[in-house]
Amino acid sequence: MPNNTEDLFDEKAVIKRILDGRKNDYALLIRAHQQQVYAMIMRTTGNPDTAQELTQESFIRAYKSLKTFRGQAAFSTWVTRIAINCTNSWYQSKSCQQQRQKVALDEIAEPLDSGTAIDPFNEENIIRLQQGLAAMDEKYRSVMMLCSLEGKSYQQAADILDLPYGTVCSRMNAAIKFLRKFFREDV
Repeated sequence: MPNNTEDLFDEKAVIKRILDGRKNDYALLIRAHQQQVYAMIMRTTGNPDTAQELTQESFIRAYKSLKTFRGQAAFSTWVTRIAINCTNSWYQSKSCQQQRQKVALDEIAEPLDSGTAIDPFNEENIIRLQQGLAAMDEKYRSVMMLCSLEGKSYQQAADILDLPYGTVCSRMNAAIKFLRKFFREDV
């Protein structure tokens, strides 16, 4: 039993209890971070079923690797990185490729003229953005997911991805250029 109720929310104490055999305490970590992980994946994939599946996979992977968690970063940072890896793996999977093929490209918004303002809440543009993320190299997609979709600072993204700050800046710049081109081209 925890010594006090604060221990229930002290992630390091919860992780220690889990590693000491109290496996049911992992539910505390899931409850604390599940919504954030799901929301990030949902914004990236645009599919609730896929987001739910990848969220579950992320927490399963985190549980299986919990003994390797060093505690240098917060558990939320660590599980976010795992979720990004799961999402990137999904983008490379056959099921993602099949899902992307189901969407007829001619049903998506016409390519935008360079002078056309993009309405980010337009459903067609959201679909187009998700396709752009799917087509993007994972090293750029990871930065885009964190900085643009999750609202993390470049420094926070650097910490999560274990990259130098300058690398995050340059990858974000490349991701933005890619998406601009993607929105202009008839893919």
